[in-house]
Amino acid sequence: MFWSNLKCFQATKNRLYLVKNLLLNNIVKFAERNIEPKIISIASGSAQGILECISQAKEKKILVKGILIDIDTSALAHAKKLAQKLGIENQITFLNKTASVISEIDEEFKPNIIEMVGFLEYRPDEKAIKLIHLIYQVLEKGGVFLTSQILPNLERFFLKEVINWPMIYRTPEKIGKILLKSGFSLENCFFYLEPLKIHCIIECRKI
Repeated sequence: MFWSNLKCFQATKNRLYLVKNLLLNNIVKFAERNIEPKIISIASGSAQGILECISQAKEKKILVKGILIDIDTSALAHAKKLAQKLGIENQITFLNKTASVISEIDEEFKPNIIEMVGFLEYRPDEKAIKLIHLIYQVLEKGGVFLTSQILPNLERFFLKEVINWPMIYRTPEKIGKILLKSGFSLENCFFYLEPLKIHCIIECRKI
């Protein structure tokens, strides 16, 4: 009850809902153009949103291949169990690696969707720019990069000082500058705020 009453907790659920909708919409659009959807999820965690979208796409007769990357073995183990439960484990590759491993992904995979949600909050500007630039290079032309950023909010002091959960808070303008320095054009980036305006979800297309 305590956690569910926190606005940040509620906002995270809103973020998941928005990300799933954006993911599934892009998967369907690629399939409609006879392009096989291929997803890489960076710092995937349990990958609930990704896996549920791939499962929903399968119900629509759309086969999606995915690579989940995370350094947390327990999170990947949970993701594997969920993939098995959804009957999509043969569509997923699990990599217990750091984010930089995307530069070593088999060139034949050629991802057209790269998702990295809930990770920029822990990357200082220089490291964020370096990582997103790498993502830009790996992403196929016409592909989509989905990411998120927590915004300055009234609960940030409580999270840092009481729960000891330090994060980097950025405004949409700040994250926009990082995306621009990383190679993306802001004309092809769309910013969505979930209802509580705590999380910003960004959809960037590589043209």
